[in-house]
Amino acid sequence: MTSQAYCTIPNFILDDLKTCIEAGIVPRIRHGISGNNHTTWRIRFSLWVDRDRGYPKYYDFEVEVIGSYQRFIDHRLVAGPGFDDVAQECTSMAACIELAKAKVAELEAKESST
Repeated sequence: MTSQAYCTIPNFILDDLKTCIEAGIVPRIRHGISGNNHTTWRIRFSLWVDRDRGYPKYYDFEVEVIGSYQRFIDHRLVAGPGFDDVAQECTSMAACIELAKAKVAELEAKESST
């Protein structure tokens, strides 16, 4: 049996998780990785598209949240359709969610036109 260490989640991460839940998104979180004064957390979420023309589809996104001394510094949308290997700076978790939704709408429009 392996044991997992417990971690303390700072308030700014709790706020981000609450933002996801209020948007109807179930977040997944990876423990913060520390270095010097900074901690980097990863929050993943999926956007569900219920298509009229066929099967439903999930789009997965990942946000990197950086904090220092238990305070928020930066949000970056780092993975997802159209964002792989190109981090997109955002002002908040809500901004990351809106950007992801816009990207999904763009992809869905492109796919329905083909």
